[in-house]
Amino acid sequence: MWKLSLNLASKMPNRSLDGIRSVVLRARLIPDNDNFEAEAAELMLLPPATSNKYQPQLQVTTSTRRPMIGGSIILHVRSNFVLEDFHCVVTSGGRLLTTRLISMGNTKLKTFDELVSYNMAPEATFLIWHVDSWGNLVSASLTVSVFSHDRGHLDAHPVMEGSSG
Repeated sequence: MWKLSLNLASKMPNRSLDGIRSVVLRARLIPDNDNFEAEAAELMLLPPATSNKYQPQLQVTTSTRRPMIGGSIILHVRSNFVLEDFHCVVTSGGRLLTTRLISMGNTKLKTFDELVSYNMAPEATFLIWHVDSWGNLVSASLTVSVFSHDRGHLDAHPVMEGSSG
């Protein structure tokens, strides 16, 4: 996993950043021996909207350091406005895994858990969204890496309902 910090304002001091719609990152892995093939990846980054503390905003974070398959991930949703509920969509590898409506209660911070499934590996994106009473969409997302167990496999045991006999 790589981490990259990019400050466009310092790289382009004489240009306005207002007209930038996206940034494309390209990476290419070139092995130094013939046992591996060269690989390339491309990622389009969209800059965040200019933040105005008076506009409705959502934030989603996690306090789970290493989400493991079969475990839970703890998510925290914060808002700077009153909302009754929000939608949570979980995707991985371009697949829609789950979606649900979560009640916010009478608070601006909601903490909830999500079961980490095998389908979420190697990473999952949690999209939080809400349409306010004026029809404006407010959203936030979080992408996390999902780890498998150290043993390399997941034990599964059948669960039977009712009484046996």
